[in-house]
Amino acid sequence: MNFAGLYDMPATDIARQMYFNVGGSHGFMRWGIYIFMFAALIYLGITLYRRIRIWRQGVGELRTDFPEKRIVAFIKYVIFQAKVLRESYAGIFHVSLFWGFIGLFIVTLIIVVQEDLTELFFHIKFIYGNFYLIWSLAGDLFGAVVIIGLGMAIYRRYRLKPSRLDTKMIDTFALTLITFIIFTGFFNEAMRIAITDFPKFEVWSPFGYALAHAFSWISKPTLETMHYVNWWLHMVAAFSFIGLVGTDKLGHVAITMLNVYYQNLDNESTKTKYSMKPISPEVFETAESFGRLRRTVHLETAYGQRRLHPLRALPGQLPGLSYRKTAISQEDYKRRQGGHGRTRPKDHGGQKGRPRPGCRRIQNAHWRAHIGRRNMVLHQLRRLRGGLPGTD
Repeated sequence: MNFAGLYDMPATDIARQMYFNVGGSHGFMRWGIYIFMFAALIYLGITLYRRIRIWRQGVGELRTDFPEKRIVAFIKYVIFQAKVLRESYAGIFHVSLFWGFIGLFIVTLIIVVQEDLTELFFHIKFIYGNFYLIWSLAGDLFGAVVIIGLGMAIYRRYRLKPSRLDTKMIDTFALTLITFIIFTGFFNEAMRIAITDFPKFEVWSPFGYALAHAFSWISKPTLETMHYVNWWLHMVAAFSFIGLVGTDKLGHVAITMLNVYYQNLDNESTKTKYSMKPISPEVFETAESFGRLRRTVHLETAYGQRRLHPLRALPGQLPGLSYRKTAISQEDYKRRQGGHGRTRPKDHGGQKGRPRPGCRRIQNAHWRAHIGRRNMVLHQLRRLRGGLPGTD
């Protein structure tokens, strides 16, 4: 259908100036984009290289068998998010964020193809007429989908607060960065429409067109300055997001894709497919290290901290697994629990309150569990030392 025919103008005029108000397609802006792009890609490469170095310290197992099954699993669990959608609320906002960003990436990639390939080398433009209208509508819809996903994610993390979520500063930073990117993108579009006097065909960018009326009262020189600053902020934030894709909270996007493709297909049971294979006694006797086993391993539990000290193996011996519990007295343990057995603050009469009812019973139960867990770990390590041939 010829949507461009609804407007009394040539199809080539139903378009927009790319890199509007920031120097045009051939201004300094293009070099600025290249600089930030290469900086983001270099940082992303360094981050992934560091992760790969850590991975390579483990026993290598790059699974490439059954490629057709791996491709099907990738499409099912990454593209269509089948596993995530099993939980309705979390699944909806995860899919909204994932597909919204995929759509925005494609919309941006189309600009790159025209401005840095077809127009730069062959003087061919294709973002006009019908294509421009559909492309503009798609960009606005994908941006709106991301905003819906962000709203649901923020509400879940900071309002519903499920017990399994451990909100950290990096979580807040990731959500803030994504929100900033989306809103500055809509502001760019809205200010551009307002500066260009609301072209009729820009209604195909419905959210940007509606938001442009909020800027219509501002003078054009001021609006151009605001647009210029906002454009650079949006670009820096977007490339910062690309550079941080391999780190911390944002890193799970790329790592999950790799995990899905290289998953263990020999064992389809969800109860055992992620369990580690036991190390044979022969390997224990001959190997000097097991990945990162030379370093101290900290085991965190609700009853204190234990430390396993894997030492370098001697020829013909089991690597010395020495267990050293953190020195902790019963009084110190009570203090760490942050409330069990504590007295209430002084009341208005200046007298100390009595211990909370039942706290002594809870304390003793927790302390017995703490000692029981310690003894269990010690017992298992003694069996490990004495149960393998060639150890003393």
